[in-house]
Amino acid sequence: MGRTAGWWLQDTSLPDGQVFQPATSALSIAGAVVANRDGLGLYNVTGVASQTVTLAFFLSKILRFGMQDDGQQAFGSASGTGQQGLATPPSTFATYLQQSGRPPYTAAQNQVVPTKRPKGVGVISVTPVYSVLTADATSVSIGVTKTVFTNNGVPAVTALLTAGTNGQTITHGTTAANAIASALSAANAAPVTDVNAEVIAELSIVLPVTSTVKIYGLVWNVQFNYN
Repeated sequence: MGRTAGWWLQDTSLPDGQVFQPATSALSIAGAVVANRDGLGLYNVTGVASQTVTLAFFLSKILRFGMQDDGQQAFGSASGTGQQGLATPPSTFATYLQQSGRPPYTAAQNQVVPTKRPKGVGVISVTPVYSVLTADATSVSIGVTKTVFTNNGVPAVTALLTAGTNGQTITHGTTAANAIASALSAANAAPVTDVNAEVIAELSIVLPVTSTVKIYGLVWNVQFNYN
């Protein structure tokens, strides 16, 4: 097995991460819901007819803002202690060892200094898990936002997935649960590298008379790089 006095640093994220967040841990911001245990391993929150049920799910994974390359050397940057000695978080990044990602690289990438390595978590898609019962829902909406906080500044909100149907279904069933992935664009699925950021998915289900919904949770499908 290899050994290093520094860190193992990989550029390419792994695309197969899943984080299941139960609905019982989500924030209910509209409508009345009740926590239920329908049986072994079947926990959910239930919303009754004639209301809009809205839950906010917060991505509970470690986000990273990026770092300098650890060249295991005492040269390569303006810092007196070398690349690995820059302040955290640094005001600027200058990473010289190579381009990010897997080769081959295009000619346009040559001689271009990367600013950050793609570290942390990027949301590829979100999969709300829910059952609509008795009658079809009026609508189902899912969206994902990123909020960045700065000291004494206005929180900056960016839509990573604009709220809308995004492939979700309103169709009711008996005991079947829906688990449909709503994908983010490739650009918005990139790792979140902002300092002081949070990522939120908001699920909203409008229920007509006689319709109910059981919401089991939400799966964050992510790419991740903690190396």
